[in-house]
Amino acid sequence: MTKHAVVVTCLSPPKLLLGYARNFRLYNHPKAMFIIVGDKKTDNTACNALGETLNDLGVETHFLSTDTQRKLFPKKLLNMIPYYSDNRRNLGFFYAKMLKAKTIISLDDDNFITDNVDFLGGHSLKTRTMPCAVNPKNDVKWYNICQMLRLSVDTNTGWIDIYARGHPFNHRVCLELTHPETKKIKPVLNLGLWTSSPDVDAFTNIVLPKIFSYGLNQTSIALSPNVWCPVNSQNTCVDAKAISAYYFVKQKFMGLRIDRYGDIWQGYFFKKCAETMKDYITVGEPVVDHRRNQHNYLKDLEQELMGMKLTPYLTDWLEATILDGKTYEDCYVSLADKLQEWKLPFIGKMPVDKMKGQIAANMRLWVECMEEI
Repeated sequence: MTKHAVVVTCLSPPKLLLGYARNFRLYNHPKAMFIIVGDKKTDNTACNALGETLNDLGVETHFLSTDTQRKLFPKKLLNMIPYYSDNRRNLGFFYAKMLKAKTIISLDDDNFITDNVDFLGGHSLKTRTMPCAVNPKNDVKWYNICQMLRLSVDTNTGWIDIYARGHPFNHRVCLELTHPETKKIKPVLNLGLWTSSPDVDAFTNIVLPKIFSYGLNQTSIALSPNVWCPVNSQNTCVDAKAISAYYFVKQKFMGLRIDRYGDIWQGYFFKKCAETMKDYITVGEPVVDHRRNQHNYLKDLEQELMGMKLTPYLTDWLEATILDGKTYEDCYVSLADKLQEWKLPFIGKMPVDKMKGQIAANMRLWVECMEEI
């Protein structure tokens, strides 16, 4: 049985996987595989050739062209996955579940392996004792994951703080872990961080164009169920038992100008289910080299702005919401039902309620498809 499945989407061949294959061999991880999810304009010939090379390097590799996807997956699943979108990694998650992977790792195609890092070892979800961010007073519930990084911008003088993409603006007073507790935990998700370009929002990249990460300034930590942080999909490992609550959210509906928050809302929805299940997530290792693809930050800002406005409302609602269920599947369906019923404050003329209803419907359909595997 394959232990780790690494999922990446692509248009051109993701040659960065060659470095990961060598890393798996170096650190003796034979039970790993790559799942490469193609799109309409993907170079199928080149991706198949890359797959053969990766297989020769000892890593089982599956390239899913659009033709292969139509043969493998139910039509109702394919109909909810847009083309030309990171949302297509949902098909990779689904296929990993079909192949009975134990852990599923979401990887962006600009996150390269770093020297002297055991990538799969860093993404271990085994039981272990480690520092833990806890919130005994139940007042400050948020943790700033960027404070774990050594950044080129001085974040320790009090005049500026850096926050990860998706961290709500109304929760930027965060836990100070001067003396974190030590606990024995088994995480259900691990969020790896980055060197080079940290995953911050477009506004931060515009204001601080030379921001640079030199890596971690501390060891990995666990977040207790009632402590929150944004969870992206760049370098993230999920226990396959919980993948039914890890759907990459489709956000482009009916002309609504919102994007680049699909993985952020995916992470917050997952975190709520993990909180309900009293499970921990961990943050820190393994660090990857985020060589950010070329971006138009003004365009990114335009796409992120509505997500920035909506996310504080969403996270406050999530904190206050009580889910029903004793499994991740039941918790996720309960969350979908409550999301559809939630009455948002009026925000401009955007059709937010309709978008919310469609997201909830997709969440239910995701669980339905998972249960049919």
